[in-house]
Amino acid sequence: MLLWLVAAPSWAQSTATLQGTVTDTQGAIVPGASVTATNEATGVQRTVTTDSAGHYQMAALPVGSYRLDARLAGFQPKVVNAIRLEVAQTVVLNVQLGLSGVSEEIAVTAEAPVIESATTSVGQVINQRTVQEIPLNGRHFVDLGLLIPGSVAPSQTGFLTAPLRGQGSFAFNTAGNREDTVNFMVNGVNLNDQVQNQITFQPSINTVSEFKVDNQTLSAEYGRSSGAVVNIATRSGTNSFHGELFEFYRNQDLDARNFFNVASQPQSPFKRNQFGANLGGPLAKNKAFFFVTYEGLRQRQQLDFNSGVLSDAQRAAVQPAPPDPGRERHQRHRSPALHRHGRREREHRPVDGRRESPALGQRHPARLLRVPEGPPG
Repeated sequence: MLLWLVAAPSWAQSTATLQGTVTDTQGAIVPGASVTATNEATGVQRTVTTDSAGHYQMAALPVGSYRLDARLAGFQPKVVNAIRLEVAQTVVLNVQLGLSGVSEEIAVTAEAPVIESATTSVGQVINQRTVQEIPLNGRHFVDLGLLIPGSVAPSQTGFLTAPLRGQGSFAFNTAGNREDTVNFMVNGVNLNDQVQNQITFQPSINTVSEFKVDNQTLSAEYGRSSGAVVNIATRSGTNSFHGELFEFYRNQDLDARNFFNVASQPQSPFKRNQFGANLGGPLAKNKAFFFVTYEGLRQRQQLDFNSGVLSDAQRAAVQPAPPDPGRERHQRHRSPALHRHGRREREHRPVDGRRESPALGQRHPARLLRVPEGPPG
């Protein structure tokens, strides 16, 4: 699978929102302040101005780490570093500006909020480190859904949770809902099949930056499905070139013997190679970026087919079933008028008044009932 991604503005649910209020050290609002957010990896900037109530809001920011710069004439500039924005998250960051006595700049480091107070949704983000580094059998990102609170181990006989060789599961069970009620979205675009409501394809782990699962009390922007919403944000290139080569190999050496693979036979071979590469970098510094990835799968597996064959001693021990006296007695007492030559006769009466026995191929005169003549009684 080869995937080519070019970074562009994405106004969808796979982005994040940064908002807050700018005040002075006494708590008075500061309207007209310039607030700039800069992506530390790509250098892309977004600048807004606080309104009459001192509020600012930056919607549809790509996920990543940001630096916030707030300035206004007569106040000391304030810089907040390492603001982490995650997919489908709204971060509230209030800023205080002190009066400017001398030319100086105050820099602080942001701390991740314990509670997201700007929304009512209940969910969890699986960050990039977990996505990229956690061991996965088959490298299917849907398996990471089991890390979400409220998710349960899927049934192997489920409609969409039963894994398919080479593709993994197509959904997971969370928040008490069926697996076919989960809505998958990649960069804000619906990724569900319209017939069975299953994920149409699983993006390679290399292309997934992070994803968030909202279990309940969803925002009004969602509404296609009744279950959880999975927002997937893909990776992007940055101002520097980064890439990797990888291969994951698995065989039968550490696997248990299959129940149907009898001990008298060699263990069934199993070999799986998953390999690939990715590369990201700038097309135009601070403006446009690219990210390209390839992942291949080669799997060789022997399947066991067993059939029972009786030995000579077992065949000799097999005896025919004894006759059934009741069945023989029933056959002896069958009516001969209805059965001739071992099968039932059917009587046909043609239009010429003669009856025909198809079993014997003979015709007989029809016996007519003769009524004596006489005066009517």
